[in-house]
Amino acid sequence: MRCLLGGAVVLAAMVAAPVIAAADGLTSDLPDLGTPLPTQGAVPALSGFGLGVGWNVLTVPHVPSVDLGHGASTPRRAGTFTGFDMFEYVGLGGSSYGWFDFAMLRFTVDGAVGGTAGDDFMAGGTRYTDGSMLDIQFSVPAPGIGYRQRTWLVSAQLDPTLDLFDGTFYDTSATTAATTTPSGTKLQLELAVDVQACMQYNAFGFMERNSAACVVVAPVVYRDGFMQGATVGLRVFAL
Repeated sequence: MRCLLGGAVVLAAMVAAPVIAAADGLTSDLPDLGTPLPTQGAVPALSGFGLGVGWNVLTVPHVPSVDLGHGASTPRRAGTFTGFDMFEYVGLGGSSYGWFDFAMLRFTVDGAVGGTAGDDFMAGGTRYTDGSMLDIQFSVPAPGIGYRQRTWLVSAQLDPTLDLFDGTFYDTSATTAATTTPSGTKLQLELAVDVQACMQYNAFGFMERNSAACVVVAPVVYRDGFMQGATVGLRVFAL
């Protein structure tokens, strides 16, 4: 009886061994459940060509003075702006994991939502009220550098930008026959440093290129003075 039991145990072990080995081989081919599926075999984010969109908040300690005409200019005051970005990027080198190079174009439209940039002011005996300020930015292409892991990536890029401030105010003084809306613009060159941390994912689970969701911080190194505020925001790269 002991011999029979011993033989049965040996036989069961002989049958189970290849099954267990096959199962181990199968599970080794499956993606790590702790890693988003899109990183498996897809081209990493920020390689090749792609597009992105974002939302940002910009703080400006001294909004540039905008000439409204007739001798009136807006005072330099603090402002908080928010709005949306559009991006186009191209990978310049390193299409897999590790170090990579890229360049990015950015177009941003922000409106003033806080601070005193749009507050009433007096100029030449006239009171200007209910102001609105826009900040329109178009970045000049500049190289950036980053590092990818399987799921995450970080990057930094110099961000030279053409920065157009647009101001519109109401003139309701008694000397005018009707309310007027004087407005003006101020174009400046800005230099910022764009730093972002991103998580790679795949928008639909089967695309050839991974997307990325990013948190960004971009201090303004120079705009008519050093350390002129900063941008924080969220952005998504896809396609």
